[in-house]
Formats: sequence, structure tokens, C-alpha cells
Amino acid sequence: MSSAAAIPAATQLLAGLVCVLAGVTAYLIRENQARRHRVRLMQLQKSAELLRLYAHNLDAFLSDPMAPVPLKRVAMQFAAFTDDRAAVLEFASWMSAQPIGNSVSDGDTLEILQAVDRLHSEQPHLARAFQSALICGGFGAILRWPESARFFDLSPAMVADGTKEVAAAVRASRMRSQPFLDLGLSHSLPVAC
Repeated sequence: MSSAAAIPAATQLLAGLVCVLAGVTAYLIRENQARRHRVRLMQLQKSAELLRLYAHNLDAFLSDPMAPVPLKRVAMQFAAFTDDRAAVLEFASWMSAQPIGNSVSDGDTLEILQAVDRLHSEQPHLARAFQSALICGGFGAILRWPESARFFDLSPAMVADGTKEVAAAVRASRMRSQPFLDLGLSHSLPVAC
């Protein structure tokens, strides 16, 4: 075989190899996109489920006249947080950086945690509704948007106990990109329940 005949054969072999590599690359890209789509779909389904549970527990808590007013205020502020995409992203990012054993140190949060503890002993069903609303609402909000959902599996603090989850939710309720509508929800405001 002459060297002139060998060149087209080598070119054909190279062209075939390039075609195979292009096909494999296209297949891998498509599989990666399909996997990401499946993961995102599961996140949205889980978010919808959690937000339904959140709405149910929030309604049960807020509609009960025995629910403490300060905790109702927290629940209302948290409700505004769950619909704030930028705040949810900030919170998810913050949560992903927290160590598991992170402790609560600010006075306002400690007061709220003490109110939840009292509620557990006086009205355990309300305490469960409050905590469930905060936990389901927080996780549902995080999974709702792709930019915050990417932090979900990176957040070791999200597997904390109920007290730490409530403390995290209290912090989340303060992470608003827009100011919370000032309804005069100060501690001195009487609320008809």
C-alpha cells in the first residue's frame, strides 16, 4: 500500500473516531440534563408537599385562640419570608455554612424558644403545629427555587433538633429582602384572637 493510500484511510479512521466521540459526548450531556431534570422535578414535588403541610399547620396554629401572640407574630413574619426568593436563597446559603452544634445566643430568639417550650408543656398540639409549620415551610421554600435547592443537601444544620430548627426559622423570618409590611406588630399591640 502506498503512502498516498494510507492517508485517506487514516483520515477516515480519525473522522470515524471524532464521530463516535461526538456521539458519546452528546449522549453524556443529554443524560446529565435528564438527571438534573429528574432531581429538580423531585425537589419541586417535595416542595409542593411540604408547602401543603406548612399551610395546614400554619392555619391550625394561627386559627387557634390559645396560640400565644408572640409566636403568631413569628409565624406571620416567617410566612412572608417563605415567599421571598432572595431571602430564602440567603437563608439556605447561611444554613449550609452552619456547624451542626451551632448554639443560639441572641436574646429575642431565646425568648421565642422559651415560649415554644412553655407551649409544649401547656398546649403540645399547638407547639407541634408551630414547629411543623416552620420546618415544613422552611424546607419547602428552600426546595421551591433551584438556586436555594442546591444548598439543601449541603446543610448539616438542617438535620438539627426541633429547638435548633425553630431558632433557624426565627433567623429566617428576619432575612427579608423587602421590609416586612409594618402592621404595627410590636409586642404592645393587642391582637384579637
